[in-house]
Amino acid sequence: MRVLIWVLVLVGAYAFGSFPSAYFIAKRTQGLDIREVGSGNVGSTNAVRTLGPYWGAVVFVIDVLKGVIPALVGFWIGGATMGIIAGLASLVGHVYPVWLDFRGGKGIATGLGISLALFPVIGLTAFVVWGSTLLLTDCVAAASVGAATALISMIIISEQPLVYKIVYLLVVVLVLFKHRSNFSELKK
Repeated sequence: MRVLIWVLVLVGAYAFGSFPSAYFIAKRTQGLDIREVGSGNVGSTNAVRTLGPYWGAVVFVIDVLKGVIPALVGFWIGGATMGIIAGLASLVGHVYPVWLDFRGGKGIATGLGISLALFPVIGLTAFVVWGSTLLLTDCVAAASVGAATALISMIIISEQPLVYKIVYLLVVVLVLFKHRSNFSELKK
């Protein structure tokens, strides 16, 4: 029975995370396939650039909630370990959504949601690092990489169990992997 609960939580978290909010909102509000405009990315940054700040903010909030809700549900059902793993499943769903041929967002907003749900102080600190870096550099990629680096640094030095640190390292590695195309932009 316990295995079935884990499977249901993980599949549900992946499915929830894979809801393509930017794609859906772009189609409904402007008749656009967001994968064919701007950067082609299905995330809140491209939504801001192509749909404007209002719809970009709506996409951002939905993408954050795609991390918050599965992480909290997992936590309530099976404790912190299940919360973190459910959060990771939702992040994988966001980054590799089955509905869009596994071409999704880069995971920053959803990763933030997981952090806010399970480690609120660390999540808020990473968000402040993101915002500060964005204000200083005017570069979303630099802000995202800075926030991901700050997040994993804080998780590693915190007094969390090793399994949390390992799973969170996987979260950050996945987000940084999705930002690999931005590293050339950061060099400039």
